[in-house]
Amino acid sequence: MVDQALVEGVFITSQSNKEKERGEMIIELIEKGLQKERDNRNKKRESHYPSDISACKRQLYYKWTDEPVSNPVTAGGMLKMKMGTAIHDIVPNLLELAGLESVPEIAVKKSTSYLKYPISGRIDNLFIIPGTDSLGVIEVKTSYGAGVKALQKTGKPRESDANQLLTYLWLEPTLAKGILIYIGRDNGYRTEFEVDRDNDKVGCIIVNKLKDLERRVFLRSALQGYTDDQLPDREYSVAIKNGEIKDKYQKDKVVYKSMWNCEYCSYESICWKEIVEKSKGKMFYGEREVGPWKR
Repeated sequence: MVDQALVEGVFITSQSNKEKERGEMIIELIEKGLQKERDNRNKKRESHYPSDISACKRQLYYKWTDEPVSNPVTAGGMLKMKMGTAIHDIVPNLLELAGLESVPEIAVKKSTSYLKYPISGRIDNLFIIPGTDSLGVIEVKTSYGAGVKALQKTGKPRESDANQLLTYLWLEPTLAKGILIYIGRDNGYRTEFEVDRDNDKVGCIIVNKLKDLERRVFLRSALQGYTDDQLPDREYSVAIKNGEIKDKYQKDKVVYKSMWNCEYCSYESICWKEIVEKSKGKMFYGEREVGPWKR
C-alpha cells in the first residue's frame, strides 16, 4: 500500500516555489525564442515567395508597405506553426525509411518580365520518382483531421495549396511531379493529391496578383494622397457582429464562420477596421451586411 504522506510530500515538493520559478523561467525563455522567430518573419521584403501565390493580396500589400501589424502572432500561435513544421520535417524521414530516395533541398530564383522583383525560395522534400531518373516534390500541409477528411471527399486539394505547388514546378523545370499531402495534426488522418504542371495558370496569377501588387506598392511610395480606397480587395471573409470579429455566429439558421486565413493574419484588425466600425447594431459576413443584431 502506498504511503499517503509520501505521496503528498512528493506532490508538495513538485509544487515548491523553487520549482515554480524554474518552470516560469524556462517558459519565458521559450517565449523569447518564439518572439525572435516572429521578428525574423517580419524582415523587409526584397523578393516574392512561392507562398505569395496563395496569400491574400491585401496581406501582401501590408507587408510590402511595412504596415505595423495589428494582430501580432501569439506565442501559442507560433507554437502551432512549429508543430506544423515538425510534421513537415518528419515526412521525408519516414519516406527514406520506406525506401524512397530523397534529394537535398535546392534554392530557386526566377525573374519574369512582368515583375520588378524576382520570385525566390527553397524547395525541399524532393525525391527520385521510383523507376525513373526524374525529380518529384512533396508539399506537406497540416490541418484538423475533419478538414483533411472533407478534402478527401471532394477529391480535390485546396486551390491555394495547389497553386503554391504549381509555383514550385514553374520555378524548377526539372521537377516532373508534384504531390500534395494533408495530415491531420489532431488525429494523424492523411490524404494526398497529385498536382500536374500548369505554367499558364501560374503566369495568370503572377500578372493578376503580383504585378498588380507591385503597381499598388509603387503608387503608395511615389504618389502623395494615395488612399486606402485603392487597397487590394480582401480575398477572405470574417464574421462580424455588433462591432466585433467573431469566430462564428448563427443568423436565420445559417452559420457564418470566420475563415482561418483571416484569423491567423497579423493584419486582421486593421484590414476590417471600417467594416467593424459600421457594424454596431448590425451583422456582417465579410463586406456583406447579413442583418440587424439583436440581443
